Amino acid sequence: MALGVGVIGCGNIAPHYLRNLQRFAAIQLRALADLDLGLAAQRGADFGLPALTPEALLAREDIDIVLNLTPPLAHAGVTKAALVAGKHVYSEKPLGVTLAEAQDLAALARARGLTLGVAPDTFLGAAHQAARRLLDTGAIGTVSGGTAFFLSAGMEAWHPNPGFFFRRGGGPMLDMAPYSLTLLVNLLGPVARVMAMAATPRTTRRVTAPGPMQGQEIAVEVPTSLSALLGFASGAQILLGISWDVMAHSLPHVELYGSAGTLRLADPDQFGGALRLNQGAGWDEIGSEGAVFGGPEGKWTDYRGLGLAEMAQALTAGRPPRAGLTQALHVLEVIEALGEAASSGAPRSIASRCDRADPLPAEDIALRPA
Repeated sequence: MALGVGVIGCGNIAPHYLRNLQRFAAIQLRALADLDLGLAAQRGADFGLPALTPEALLAREDIDIVLNLTPPLAHAGVTKAALVAGKHVYSEKPLGVTLAEAQDLAALARARGLTLGVAPDTFLGAAHQAARRLLDTGAIGTVSGGTAFFLSAGMEAWHPNPGFFFRRGGGPMLDMAPYSLTLLVNLLGPVARVMAMAATPRTTRRVTAPGPMQGQEIAVEVPTSLSALLGFASGAQILLGISWDVMAHSLPHVELYGSAGTLRLADPDQFGGALRLNQGAGWDEIGSEGAVFGGPEGKWTDYRGLGLAEMAQALTAGRPPRAGLTQALHVLEVIEALGEAASSGAPRSIASRCDRADPLPAEDIALRPA
């Protein structure tokens, strides 16, 4: 039987989830809510769902899982309220804006016997699962090093209300780094040690995207560029670059260097795309076009909500979800440690460890008929 889902937070990302979630047989959208009742009503009309206050949504007995799509600073409060109401929660990243905040939520969920799932779920996409299979079967041997770059000009040119990205709880480390870090942890295992430097080249940003903030200047309160070295427990060392200060670049998203070859990965913010494998005789392209949860290189492939659907199936089966709590806590600890390393100039050790989530055969996800 499908589990009922209620959505809290009807902002810019909500339509992506609301469209995608209708594909999955393990869940049934029941209602949505937002503090802005007008926005909730608009989304509800678009998708044929009742628009409620958050309190009314949490009181409904037919909602098993709350999908938390609120801004980052609201994540912890909304997730806590949902857990207190007896609901499982799938939260957009980050689970909390500090590790301590997220750990408190984890303790509450465990005490109440509830499950927390956390985005991103892009690592479950066809391109990244293909990369996982190649690594697990030794296609490039033992990975000793690599690079990961997530570089752009920022959010103010396309997001209609980008102010929160530049305040506490925002910045590219909390907003974009989870994609790269979650993928790397799923491929290579946990991070053991980090070193970093950070910068804030501009203290204000002008919003150019159409919307209520167009033309306004935003004060920048967080670093917008970071360069780091990740030391994995496996021995691999990955150079990481994350920035909202880069107009253009030609660097690969992720490359992994092994004893038997090199693997170039697809965009960690996408589910599809192409891999490139070099085992000494030139580059071979491995595409995901035509695969379930895949797509062609260069085309936006959005299956956000896949992690929530997999979580619903995990709840029914009595097992942990793949986009699960221990992975999210580990990634958040790494992000927090990177900030501390950048501020202090000293390396930071990572205390937590997490197992790699099991590979996901796409056929294991139940879909509704097209």
